[in-house]
Order: sequence, then structure tokens, then C-alpha cells
Amino acid sequence: LAKLGIEAICQATCRDHTKTSFIGELLENQINGVNNVLCLTGDSYAGVPKIKQVFDMDAALMIYEARHLREKGVIHFTGETMRDPPRPFLGGAINPFTTPANVPIRRLKQKVAAGVDFVQTQVVFDVAGFRRFMELVCQEGIAREVFILAGVPVVTSLRALAVLPRIPGVLLPEAVRKRLEQASDCSTEGVKMAREFAHEIGDIPGVAGVHLMLFGPEHAVFPEVLDGITKTKIGEPET
Repeated sequence: LAKLGIEAICQATCRDHTKTSFIGELLENQINGVNNVLCLTGDSYAGVPKIKQVFDMDAALMIYEARHLREKGVIHFTGETMRDPPRPFLGGAINPFTTPANVPIRRLKQKVAAGVDFVQTQVVFDVAGFRRFMELVCQEGIAREVFILAGVPVVTSLRALAVLPRIPGVLLPEAVRKRLEQASDCSTEGVKMAREFAHEIGDIPGVAGVHLMLFGPEHAVFPEVLDGITKTKIGEPET
């Protein structure tokens, strides 16, 4: 992707990394021209047999380890120095619909303090609920500190739609589920809905952009979605 001029984002999870292996991944990204890292806690494995999970750190500490190395050239947990340390653009994730409402705000503040540069949200089906979350974000001044990218769903299959309620942190309103189920073509309706969500979300103060999240096998729909939202004024400066 980097060779094609695409700004790739590496996803690193605390579930799978020790501090040492995470530093190794940052170095590997640097060698391969990957300049963005999304630091995630990682969902617990649910398969059988159960696989050992690491969790040597949480997402905020993962962000801090990368930031410390980027800014000081020192591996925080060992004190070792580097002449040319990785300097990734650091991302984190947040679920705007976690309750009570102060919990995601507190967690977001932790990640900002740790040094996060951008934040991707869990997929947004409830725009009104997301608007309330962003009001709190702006009240706390967080939107001036980081770029917030809202997760916009692109649902292209009924099978994927059926799985959505079982994904941790996903809130699927009944009206949205019925609209997609009753559509003559789920993919066409999903693209239309993604455009609508992007336009609505683009009007919310504090939103810097959107993260299109595909639920279905049809990656070819992305140009169609983008064609409908490129003129949306997403990312107007929050005042």
C-alpha cells in the first residue's frame, strides 16, 4: 500500500503484544513506510481452544510507549536509546455509546494525555446519540486536541447485518435493521444509508472526518460511497 502512495494504518492490539513486540512492530512499520498506527485493546478471543492473550498494557499505555519513543528517542520501559526512532502518527479508538456517558469521555481524555493524534470511533448507526457524545467532547475541549474520525457503516449483505448485534460495542437501532432487511437490494440501500450518515455526521462540530467501515464482501462499493460524500463539508474546524 505504501508503495502505491496509500496512507496505510497499522492496527496493533494489546491482546497480542508485549511491550517488546510492539516496539518491534513500530520498527518494522518504519522500515516499510507505514507511518500510522491505531492502538487498540483488542477483543477477547472467543474461539476454542482458548488462545493465551497477552494484555501487557492497555491502549493508553501502548500510545504512551510509542509517543515516548517518538519524542525522546528512548524506549520507555527499558531506557534504551535510538538514533532514528519511529515517529508514527498515533491513533486510538473509542465507543461513543458506552454508558454512563462520562466513561468514554474519561477514557478519551486518558488517550489524549497519553499522546494520541487521531481517534476512530466505533461504528455509528445512532447519529443522534453520536451528536450528544460529540457535544460532550467539544465541551471538554477534546476536539481541539485530536482528529476525531466517525465510524460510518457500509452494510452490503443481510448476513453481515445479522452479525452486527453480536459485535462488542455495536448499537444497531431497530429502525435501521428493518430498513436494510426490507430493502429490495441490501447493498444499494447500505450505500445510500452510508452517504446519509456521512452527510449528517459531517455537520456535527468537532468531527474531522469519517472512517468507512464495510460490513459485507463488496469492497467495490467504496468508490460509489465516496462519490456521494466527497462534497460533504466534513472536518470544518471546531470553534
